[in-house]
Amino acid sequence: MTNPLKTIQSVERAFALLEALGSLGGQARLSELVSYCGLNKTTAHGLLNTLISLGYVQRQDNLYKLGSRLGALAQPVMAQHESVRNRYQALLEYTASQIW
Repeated sequence: MTNPLKTIQSVERAFALLEALGSLGGQARLSELVSYCGLNKTTAHGLLNTLISLGYVQRQDNLYKLGSRLGALAQPVMAQHESVRNRYQALLEYTASQIW
């Protein structure tokens, strides 16, 4: 069965690099990212430079790090999670107290 949604490989690769940075503790060397994602070094370097120019990645010496723009992008999701947590916190605390 084929996927009815057409995807763009460069976008998938850029997100793979972001996810790899997250999985590797928020920072990594180019060689680690290339190995982790299975990308060509030139391709990874080009994608990382694009992500740097957009603020999603930062480079410090030989390390690539997750950029501050990701926090701003994630803010609405975090607010939703906070809302759900606040809504159900009392119920969860009550349930936990009944178990223990």
